[in-house]
Amino acid sequence: MLAEQLLPIIQGFDQPWPAVFDAQDGYYECLNELNNDPISKKWYIPFLACAPSTGHQFRITANAVTAQQAAVIAIAFQRQKQISKVMPASIEGLNSDFLPESPSRSDPFTGQPLGTITRNIGVVVYGAGHNRKDDGGEVKPINEFEDPKDIGVILGWPNSSSLPE
Repeated sequence: MLAEQLLPIIQGFDQPWPAVFDAQDGYYECLNELNNDPISKKWYIPFLACAPSTGHQFRITANAVTAQQAAVIAIAFQRQKQISKVMPASIEGLNSDFLPESPSRSDPFTGQPLGTITRNIGVVVYGAGHNRKDDGGEVKPINEFEDPKDIGVILGWPNSSSLPE
């Protein structure tokens, strides 16, 4: 029974983003069903023991992929600004000469394109965090114990020393 329920997660390793999270979500739904069914409740603890490690590994990997993709795009913004003296307003405004040939611009958490937002301190290139929601480029941590809502990078304007509020 455990192997049968873990199979979609194991197969998720070979799936494109965000199918991995969809498989993980299905696993958590299974956990909830087991916990609520008196007959199947004996399987809850073994299933629960497997769940945190797989979900955590998916999230760590997706965070790294998102940050790397955002950094590549932020470098393209900066390269274009250096040559044309104008910062593009969005990813779509980037000259393709400044991007690697085949960069992935999809957010691993949602499958949607990475977002950009221009603020008074610069451009934020970001993807949704593990909550799988676009929180408007909130890439700074809420506090030292919580992850930021979104994952990305801030490409600051010269002489800007503050983070977006």
